[in-house]
Amino acid sequence: MFAQTEEHPWQFSFGFNAVDTFPTDAIGQGNLFEEFVNIGDHWNIAPYPSQIGIANYLGSGFSLGFIFSLNTISKYGNLTAENDSFFATDANIKYNLNTLFKTNRFAPFLESGGGYVFFDDVSAGYFNLGLGVEYVLGEKKKNGFICQKLI
Repeated sequence: MFAQTEEHPWQFSFGFNAVDTFPTDAIGQGNLFEEFVNIGDHWNIAPYPSQIGIANYLGSGFSLGFIFSLNTISKYGNLTAENDSFFATDANIKYNLNTLFKTNRFAPFLESGGGYVFFDDVSAGYFNLGLGVEYVLGEKKKNGFICQKLI
């Protein structure tokens, strides 16, 4: 992933995704977030890079991004599934808080947006809200690119 600047406004990314289909806070399913970290039993994690994204710097710390994710659902909580398809698309506006804090290595950000998921024969829209930190790994190069890692 590369940093976005006015000179280099595009950012391309790829990664992995995980889908938790274990319903919590439902009758017989435990309290909300009770099994959230039960990754082995409840999460469907794609064993291959399953997410691609593109973003464009708009100016004043804002960027607009789109992400496409896919996965195969092989378990619903404690039950096995028939490898159902999972596709998701997201559009997000990200605000780089580094424009306020002026840090050199850490770049905290806020993001918000929406998406649409196609899960087997069901589809639905959803709202995204996020907070994160990007960490600059390398120094600024002559061509203006900076390597970053998303934490």
